[in-house]
Amino acid sequence: MKATVFYFSVSGTTKRFAEIIADAMSAEGVEARAMSIEAVDEQWVKESRCVILGTPTYFADMAGTVKCFLEKCGSYEMSGKLAGAFATARYVHGGGEAAIQMIQTHFMCYGMLVYSGGSQDGLTIHLGPVAIREQADDYVETFRIYGSRMAKKALELWG
Repeated sequence: MKATVFYFSVSGTTKRFAEIIADAMSAEGVEARAMSIEAVDEQWVKESRCVILGTPTYFADMAGTVKCFLEKCGSYEMSGKLAGAFATARYVHGGGEAAIQMIQTHFMCYGMLVYSGGSQDGLTIHLGPVAIREQADDYVETFRIYGSRMAKKALELWG
């Protein structure tokens, strides 16, 4: 089973966390690939059962480039795929959660199955993980757990 972990990254932080998620998914047996929204492998995405999207947070929202991508990604046959979102931010209350919610709203409009992992299996991840740039290393384990949970849910749904 394939999974795509999309990201848009200017400083490299969002890319780093996309790769952490993809590595955690791969460790669970899912073929996961971190992929820039600026270099999409359309066939891989169409074959993916799970799609996760990460964005840096600007003005308490997703990056404009990410919003433009979301408005055009219907051609990737998104309906029915498991979906998740994550964000990176400069500040604790910088809007990471708001950015995640906006991504999830777009995913729901495409008919995707939005999942976060919740809190039933330990660490609570309500909407999706947010890494704060200055303490980025403190969030690595949270992102690994998130990737693992997303992979397990994808395998549960589509084995």
